Amino acid sequence: MLIRAVGQKKSGDPTDELRNFPWADLQTIDGLWKRYSDGQFGFSVQKEIWQKHGNPTSSGAQWDQFCVEVGWQLADASRFYGMEELKADPQFSPRGEFPRSWVLVSESIGFFSTLASRFVNSSS
Repeated sequence: MLIRAVGQKKSGDPTDELRNFPWADLQTIDGLWKRYSDGQFGFSVQKEIWQKHGNPTSSGAQWDQFCVEVGWQLADASRFYGMEELKADPQFSPRGEFPRSWVLVSESIGFFSTLASRFVNSSS
């Protein structure tokens, strides 16, 4: 959805568009995720977990640990869950499971890093 909001088609690299996504809008989206999930979901929730795992900026053990904790990968990190396999329920989901848009379409850490850096470099 963020890809469409910035005017990017499904193919191609949306990094520049995401880097320029309005900060106030990202904060609003984060606030809505947190509010309606009782603090279970949101960019800032994921930021906390991401930092706990050493702020991974490339694939590897720390990235896998992050993805397992938020419920995006199997416990042995052997594969990512598809969107349809996620629990999508704050009562049963792992903390930080959503928004999954940090990984976006291609499972690429580059997309994750683009949005994560916006929150990491903020004071919130």
